Amino acid sequence: MSDCGNCELCTFTVERSEVYYFDSYVTDGARPGWEDDPDYMVDGFLTTAAYSWTSNEIQWLDENTATVQTGRPILRVEIRAFSGTAYAGSLCGPLFQYLRPIFIAGQGDTHSFIPPYPPVSNSSTPNWSEWFDITTDTNAPGAWTWDDIVALDMDTWIVRTVCGDPNASACYKVEIRVTWTESVQMYFPKSIDGGLSKNIDIFNLWKTTIRTRDSGLNSQPYRFSGVMMPICDAAGVVLCFPLCFPACFEAGAAVDEISAPTVFATIHEWIENHDEVTISCYGQCADGVYIIKQFSTHSMRSPDYYGYNLTLEKVKD
Repeated sequence: MSDCGNCELCTFTVERSEVYYFDSYVTDGARPGWEDDPDYMVDGFLTTAAYSWTSNEIQWLDENTATVQTGRPILRVEIRAFSGTAYAGSLCGPLFQYLRPIFIAGQGDTHSFIPPYPPVSNSSTPNWSEWFDITTDTNAPGAWTWDDIVALDMDTWIVRTVCGDPNASACYKVEIRVTWTESVQMYFPKSIDGGLSKNIDIFNLWKTTIRTRDSGLNSQPYRFSGVMMPICDAAGVVLCFPLCFPACFEAGAAVDEISAPTVFATIHEWIENHDEVTISCYGQCADGVYIIKQFSTHSMRSPDYYGYNLTLEKVKD
């Protein structure tokens, strides 16, 4: 894309997450499933559980609720379980539960945790394990796709402390959290209005307020204004004019938005979700993570022309 003398191409990126769960299981000779109510592990409820009283009885979770999401580059994949313990007799010791993802290429790494357990006999209050990052596990995809998410399986089992009294682990649900990036591109004028000056009252002397102006801080808002219109040359390169015309979006691996209304809708969604937006375009002085304080648009003479005003506040470099 050509250098637009008065414009700067900026990429806005946010991380978004969705949680899915395993909703099916199968058995075979090596993986017979948990002994009591194995279907309760995959019913999606946090009120019903599968129970295992025996070490190394693997339950094979073979399907999950994820669907293919086009145009969402996957950044991170994590797993966790909602589990507890039940003791029919005196406390023998903690139980360990294991989660092992199964990728298209083979088994992943084994991740373990101790479900909540009571200090005396009876049952514990179940709770979630930590999230285990499986993005770079053994046999994990080098570049994740949504087909890999849909195809993801899971093995889970327990190892219990052996003693005279029976004790069990209860697993209610196993989840997958997928984090992806969403990006839009906009052209901004190369000269930015940082909005860094402000009036402040520093003291009151003889009932006369003395005002001064400071130079502001990096956390103060940046304010941008521009116009979007679909003017491109034959090669699809944005044409820029004395005003910044940030139109002619080009679809790419990380940029799905190809029209001004779609870009605007995405930005409004980020505002509603209180997303932190990573912005890259202006170099070290302005690149960083922002929240969008205000965003407004207005139509112009042509239905394809849009004006916009955008206020950003930096939250981290």
